[in-house]
Amino acid sequence: MRTLVLGGSVFVGRRLVRALIEAGHDVAVLNRGRTPTALPDGVHRLTADRTDAASMRQALAGTEWDAIYDVSGFVMAAGGSDIASLLGLVDGRVGRYVYVSSIMAYDQSQVGVFPWTEDLPSNPDGTASYGGFKAMAERSMRERHAATGFPVSIVRPAAIYGPDNNIYDMETPMFLRLLRGLPIIVPHSGLVAGSYGHVDDLCALMMVLPTCADAVGEVFNVTTDGVTVSRYIETLAAVVGVAPNIVPVPDALLGEVTVPVFGHLFGAPHHAVLSSEKVGRITGFVPRYRLANGHMHTYEWFMAQGFDRLDRPLVDPVWRATWDFGAEAALAARLEALGSRRSGSEWEWECRDTSPIARPSDGALWASVVQTLRDVVLPAVTDDFARITVVQLIGLAHYARTRDEDPTAPRAEAVAAALDALTGCSLVSEHWQQHADRDPAAVLRAASDVLVACIALPDDDPDAVAIRAGLRPLLLAQLDADLAGNAVLMSAFRGKLPDA
Repeated sequence: MRTLVLGGSVFVGRRLVRALIEAGHDVAVLNRGRTPTALPDGVHRLTADRTDAASMRQALAGTEWDAIYDVSGFVMAAGGSDIASLLGLVDGRVGRYVYVSSIMAYDQSQVGVFPWTEDLPSNPDGTASYGGFKAMAERSMRERHAATGFPVSIVRPAAIYGPDNNIYDMETPMFLRLLRGLPIIVPHSGLVAGSYGHVDDLCALMMVLPTCADAVGEVFNVTTDGVTVSRYIETLAAVVGVAPNIVPVPDALLGEVTVPVFGHLFGAPHHAVLSSEKVGRITGFVPRYRLANGHMHTYEWFMAQGFDRLDRPLVDPVWRATWDFGAEAALAARLEALGSRRSGSEWEWECRDTSPIARPSDGALWASVVQTLRDVVLPAVTDDFARITVVQLIGLAHYARTRDEDPTAPRAEAVAAALDALTGCSLVSEHWQQHADRDPAAVLRAASDVLVACIALPDDDPDAVAIRAGLRPLLLAQLDADLAGNAVLMSAFRGKLPDA
């Protein structure tokens, strides 16, 4: 397959080029040629600047491709040109165009609502931000697909980790902190959750897309584990084989932190988990790596590079992500003096967060739980017993979401009214007086006593006939309502996944 990689010099592009060559593809790379990189033998080099339409036309003139992979860090806000000019150059001359977008292409006001699915609103910022540009580029490609059949497939990864990662505030400094016993500054009690995916899984999925007809015109979330910051640290600590030195920073003090002292993904703006249900359903793709074995693979690469002996921070020239262990140690010392610590698995700090938080409805909360269990947890569970347990939890959460308000009081009032209407029956008047105590327990107790006493009466006894006609249909209707409401729950405990 004749393939072109736009970018190809760092991280995702570099790993993708290697994977394509290993799979036997004829590979060319197009970039500005400014980033020194060693490409595998046999890779063709095209030099052009995506901000210069003339250079792009010259580089791509007369070319046709089975697949183009757009993995460059090109951002219009940083001086780029209209994405439509590139699409115009290749439309009609490419079998499939795979565009690497980002979780940042989503409307970031949805932070805290789990999980994010591909049909949620996109980033409205326009070209003024990274995510806004990604959303705009996606929109241009999908509009062209609708107009001309442009064969695009779009992937939205979340946090990408793995060998060659050039975002230097992720696993590289975390491995160093763990190896050296350095403090790990953690905001928000370690509860910020995010999705992590291995770079090689992303590349493998992108190589599947040109072979999947149903993927044309579609957007796919691509990631695996959704975990909290606390679980992320614990997982990497287990990979390294040490206990983490965690120092929580209370939210009340975050405003005083003026330099980066923790990875950007630990912050509240990144509190989001992607659903990857769609990509698995349409393409059948199954990731090779989960959080633990993916970071073990990355740690082995890290050690092979000699990064455990790094004596200065690494800084990527584009993203500027790095670390400052000195600043982290200074903040840790201050927090230790104030009494912040983590003991065992429990956070200890006495502070009050007074920030206003909108209170979601119970229904919205349970709906979020249902979708998270269905789209994030269940696909990640392989053990049969554990899957049954997750299905049961989904059923329980679905029941909690859909059930009505507690019906006890209105039901008791209906039964009391029926008893009132039957006080002409001597059997009823022995146990119930009109306008008696309307406490639900007292009402239901009286109805129960009446029905038990009614059993001893002949079938044709006038009181028995009246009681059966007045109470039995009402109580059966209430029982049927309970059974209908509990049907989803009972089905789930028999192993049936509730409808969405």
